[in-house]
Amino acid sequence: MTTTTIKIRCYYTRKFPIDTFGRPGGFYSLADLPIVKDDVLTRRGIVEAKNEEHQMYRVRDVDKGWEFWVPMADVSIPDMMYEGTSDGDKEEDESEDEKEQHRRDVKHGLYGDN
Repeated sequence: MTTTTIKIRCYYTRKFPIDTFGRPGGFYSLADLPIVKDDVLTRRGIVEAKNEEHQMYRVRDVDKGWEFWVPMADVSIPDMMYEGTSDGDKEEDESEDEKEQHRRDVKHGLYGDN
C-alpha cells in the first residue's frame, strides 16, 4: 500500500448519524441525544494523505479534527484554493498591521458598508 502525505484544503462528503438538533451525533458528539437518522453531510476538511491504489484520501475535519479515509470521488478540491497562496486562504497571510489598517478603514467608512 502506497500512501503519500499531502496537505490540501477540501470539502468532503460522508454519512453521519444525526441527532435531534440536526448535528452529527453518536460517537461524533459529546451530547447524549438520540439519533434520529443517518444523513450525508458535506464538511470542510484537509487532505492529509492519498492512497492511489485504493483511490482514497485521508481527510481531517477542519472544525472537529476527526480523521477519515474517504473515497476520492467524495472529496472536492476547489480550484480557488490554489489562487494567491499555497492554500488559497489570503486572510491568514495578512500581517497584523494590515488587519488593523483594514479595521480602521471599515470603521471610518472607507468601504461604504457602514
